[in-house]
Amino acid sequence: WSGLFLPQQCLGYNLRLLAIALSPVAFIALLMAAGISLRLYRWRAAPAPRARPWIAEAALGVLDLTPAGLVLIFCFVPSISA
Repeated sequence: WSGLFLPQQCLGYNLRLLAIALSPVAFIALLMAAGISLRLYRWRAAPAPRARPWIAEAALGVLDLTPAGLVLIFCFVPSISA
């Protein structure tokens, strides 16, 4: 699948391997950032006497999409048995 995004002519073997290895981590970080931004967007749209501070809402945003991140880890990160 990496041949679609990273043709062999563009990057060497080491850089392609690094990109393939870090792509699940980047995707999970993007998912967590989306959770935080959605939670903070709803927090800003709420009326002025808000129930929680923004940092608590950001932490809850991470927790909102943690199950999806765990599914991605299970699907994309291989298990290693020595």
